[in-house]
Amino acid sequence: MNVARAKPIPSVINEVRRLSHLLAVIGDRIHAEQGLTTAMRELLVSLAETGPATVADVGRSRGVSRQNIQILVYRMEEQGLIALVDNPRHRRSPLIELTDKGMAALRAVEAREAPLGAELAKALTPEEANQVVMALHALRTRLEAAAPKA
Repeated sequence: MNVARAKPIPSVINEVRRLSHLLAVIGDRIHAEQGLTTAMRELLVSLAETGPATVADVGRSRGVSRQNIQILVYRMEEQGLIALVDNPRHRRSPLIELTDKGMAALRAVEAREAPLGAELAKALTPEEANQVVMALHALRTRLEAAAPKA
């Protein structure tokens, strides 16, 4: 019997966990020489996509503690990848924004990841990839709505 057919949602969850771990390991290896971790990469992407955000905002969006993000922010600020700027809405909660160096690092990240992306694109048609994205988005949206609020 096919395990995925017997328990489809637990099978999806297990595959997503495995994929997430594998992507983190591969990402850490690809970007090690540049001193970037997967967590740093994700923060660069997040800031590029959504613009400046507070530490608390980033923590909430990732489902991790503010303290976890603060440690990451200190490291990235020391490297000049991000800057803390005044937040007009809250004096004691600065905004994190990408610097020019951070944007250049993100472009370099994308270039280093491009060969892997091209190889993975061979596994799914664009239509199949869109179906996967839609299914994962639906699951994430449902989880976000059902998850206990911290």
